[in-house]
Amino acid sequence: DAADQTEAELRARRRAVEIGAQYRADVVVWGEVAKAGEGLRLHFQAAGQIVTRDLTVSKGFLDAAHKEPLNSLLGLVAATAALSEVAALTNTGRFVADRLRPLADRLKRALDDPSPVLDERQRADLQFSLGSALGQIGEQRGDDAALREAIVAYRAALEQYTRERMPLQWAATQGNLGNALATLGERYDDAALREAVVAYRAALEKYTRARVPLDWAMTQNNLGTALQALGERGDDAALREAAAAYHAALEEWTRERVPLQWAMTLSNLGSVL
Repeated sequence: DAADQTEAELRARRRAVEIGAQYRADVVVWGEVAKAGEGLRLHFQAAGQIVTRDLTVSKGFLDAAHKEPLNSLLGLVAATAALSEVAALTNTGRFVADRLRPLADRLKRALDDPSPVLDERQRADLQFSLGSALGQIGEQRGDDAALREAIVAYRAALEQYTRERMPLQWAATQGNLGNALATLGERYDDAALREAVVAYRAALEKYTRARVPLDWAMTQNNLGTALQALGERGDDAALREAAAAYHAALEEWTRERVPLQWAMTLSNLGSVL
């Protein structure tokens, strides 16, 4: 049952967050055996995040002949999750672009490999990780080409991460796609900003307040930021929508729970008003 599976994943992700906090881990790796013992589905969860980087490992991939490439992929996904998400989470200006570039290059090589080692789901998992790495590089370096590559990677992942089959991963990818588009759009690309708004609203279809309240609030804030940028270019309706999104975010990003995010959102709201 898809609904039961989604709720089970949410419970497991919350438990992984608790374990990560307990051990002060940069990333927690957890997973489950796929149906009929056909392989493993692994989740790489950065500190404090509900969103995961996933990697599906088929039974054939567990054979001794594939041990070395599998270990390499596991390390790539874990490192990408830890570096990109920890940098975003701490919000301290930590510069990780130089460390992410070689990881992104290795992920590209893995995806360009014509051998049939990776199935379509595994390629989607790696595309998601590649998008995460390139998005951070593009933001931190001011590299528009990296942002455009990130957008391509996320859209490739969405070909497998469908709304019906993998609702949380679909929403996470839509949110990250929105981030890359919004960053590009803030550099005077109005079309990218409007696409970011569409992506954030799509993410909110599955990132509901009842299911993942903090991720819902984060996405509302990001939606507000994209709408604010459009509003600053003369779109008064977008400014009003931005104010509504910030007000929504503040319902869960409270002063007591997440004081820095609460303050940032209030500041954004003030700017819009």
